Amino acid sequence: MKKFLLIFFVIFVFAIPFAQNTEDLIKNSPTKKDYPLADIITLKQVTTMDQRKSATISAHVYKLYKILSYSGRERYGQERVSFDKGLNKVNIIKARVYKDGKWYEVDRKKGINELSRFSALSSGDYYPNARQIVVVFPQVEVNSVIEFEYTVEKVNKKKKKKDDEKHFTAGMRRFQNSQPKLNYAYKIIFDNDKDLKFKLENDNKNYNYSYNVGKKDNEIKIEFSSEKIPQIIYESNMIRTSKFSPTFLYSNYISWDEYGKHVLKDIITKEQYKGKVFDSENDLLHFMTNEIRKVYFSYRMSGFKPSKLKKILKNKYVGEVDKAYLLYKILEKMGKKPQYVFVKYDKIDFPDFIRSSFSAFTVYADGKLYNVNSDSINYDQCYYTNCKALILGKDKVSWKKFKNEPQKMVTKLELNILDNGDADATVHYIYNGKYSSRRSSYRTVDEDDMQKRMERRVNGLFPNSKLKDYGLKNIDDRTKTPELIINFHIKYLLKFIKNRAFFTAPLVHFSADRYFSKQDRKYSMEIRNYAGDYSINEIIIKLNGLKFSYIPENLEFKEKCFNNKISFTKIKDGQLKIEGTNILIPPCEITLDEYFKLQKEVKDVSSSLENIIIKK
Repeated sequence: MKKFLLIFFVIFVFAIPFAQNTEDLIKNSPTKKDYPLADIITLKQVTTMDQRKSATISAHVYKLYKILSYSGRERYGQERVSFDKGLNKVNIIKARVYKDGKWYEVDRKKGINELSRFSALSSGDYYPNARQIVVVFPQVEVNSVIEFEYTVEKVNKKKKKKDDEKHFTAGMRRFQNSQPKLNYAYKIIFDNDKDLKFKLENDNKNYNYSYNVGKKDNEIKIEFSSEKIPQIIYESNMIRTSKFSPTFLYSNYISWDEYGKHVLKDIITKEQYKGKVFDSENDLLHFMTNEIRKVYFSYRMSGFKPSKLKKILKNKYVGEVDKAYLLYKILEKMGKKPQYVFVKYDKIDFPDFIRSSFSAFTVYADGKLYNVNSDSINYDQCYYTNCKALILGKDKVSWKKFKNEPQKMVTKLELNILDNGDADATVHYIYNGKYSSRRSSYRTVDEDDMQKRMERRVNGLFPNSKLKDYGLKNIDDRTKTPELIINFHIKYLLKFIKNRAFFTAPLVHFSADRYFSKQDRKYSMEIRNYAGDYSINEIIIKLNGLKFSYIPENLEFKEKCFNNKISFTKIKDGQLKIEGTNILIPPCEITLDEYFKLQKEVKDVSSSLENIIIKK
């Protein structure tokens, strides 16, 4: 009865204010014209998290959002709530759609289902407690509004904590979203723990927010609210700890030593590996890459208690903790002294910000860092710049810096340009460095998908391209450099005006090109590069029935984040060799003005090559 009253009280407190103004919010809501880049707009959201040891309801979430586009209808026409069935239960309070002045309720028998988070994988039953509630909303169209409210309730555990046992809590909340939000509030409640540390980082006036901390008796209540959270579309060059987003951090771990002991008490076992014996490290890496695949699985969901080795080897598609555990046990069997590590790439000062501040949970042995963060397992190098690893010793943790190995890609392009303006082309990619994501991406793609991928690649280089054939080398042999060779034909590479020929597509691309966005940029961007990331591009142009009008001068321009050089050399048989070196200077932040200046310089360089060819 007490449990029911508590749930009813939480629902009552939150539901009444929303009931009073929901339809007014809908009536006065913005349209696609106000937010042309958005798929939805959140009209109101309140999230309450209860981190107290005695809490029964750990989370209460209310959302009211408007669909602005067809892609928004497809993407947000259903809600998914992930949870651990062994620890939690999800209660759906409200799920309905407002369309043409009417409310349409979700069918609770057919429209709400509980599924495995990995139902499409062979590991669907491997993590049985990793579940999600899927809510499918009816009558969802552009300009309809979805209202969704739920709580996450704790369930009784078999093993209860002792009254004097510490209740660990740590995490972060970043107030950044790819879709705009209005009237947003985030509330979190803690026990008044002397070890608790918390702070709000990245003050940004664009958010127009308030931040309040209240202490009462045995609890601390913190509230962040904003009238407008701007739309920030995530781009590949934006790290998630972006400096323009207010971020709330909290932890009651007193030190990294305390955190390390907390992790190790679950993952250190007496179990012994009795499987396949490996004669070399290369054979081991090949096994861990090709036969033990990784499913992305949150530490928060699984914790650090590993599965049994027999189960891991049978399933072969496991989470990062289980993959690291297997590697640890194999190295142990090989006579090494492995240790578990977290690989870190961002500046952090609160223990246990694992999800945002560490790139991998993996294994360290004999001075080598084994990276199991992806299918491309590698060792003896660090994936990111400024890389350190937190090594979890049995009695004490320690930090170790790792030397960054340069990641270099060499691209060689041969263009045999015909007198009608078409061209036969061969492009050769060489991916240097022990780590290359190409190994996993090329190895796991089937033949039809690979064909389509190569067609997209050549058309990305030059429009009107037709793929002839392609070949891969050294994808599985980790002692050699992986390579990709593509042969293709380009229609209308040149256009003719009188006796001059002009390229119909940019001939030279700089490293800066990949950071240019289609969206209107309103914020500075921070660029986190791979260790010593650079590339060399070589283009050989051979002409048939045409000739070069002149040889351009060598060019070089430097910006805060980029160093670009390009040289032009006439070689045998009248061919022209263009060689460019693009170096990324890691890591740095580029402002809006610097961004547009860099964009203009790249365009100027490309346009200077447009008319170097004439008819004989």
